[in-house]
Amino acid sequence: MGLSRIRQFGMIVCAAAAASLSAHAGSRTTASSSSTGASGSSSEIAFTANEGRHTVNSDVLEVKGNELFLNGISYGKVNRSSNVKYRVHGNEKAVYVDGKSRQPVK
Repeated sequence: MGLSRIRQFGMIVCAAAAASLSAHAGSRTTASSSSTGASGSSSEIAFTANEGRHTVNSDVLEVKGNELFLNGISYGKVNRSSNVKYRVHGNEKAVYVDGKSRQPVK
C-alpha cells in the first residue's frame, strides 16, 4: 500500500471519529479514535473525569457529582483527576477508570 493510500485511509478514520465521538462541558478529552475493519467497528475515548458529557456512537458517558454514568447507569465514584477510557469493539463495550475495568454499580 502506497503512502498516499495510507494517508487517505487515515483521513477516513478521522472523519469517522468526528462523526461518532463528541465531548461537552468541562471535561478535557485526551484521546479519541474510531475505525472500521473486518471484525466490525471500534471506537475509543479517553478523558479526565471533570464534570461533562461524552457521546460515543449512541452511548452517553457522563460525569456528575464525581460519579460516572454510562447511558444513565452508575459506574461508581471518580475523582476529578481520574482517567476514564471507554472502548467499543463490535458489540463489546468496556469502561476503565485509572486503568482498571469498571462494571455497573448494583
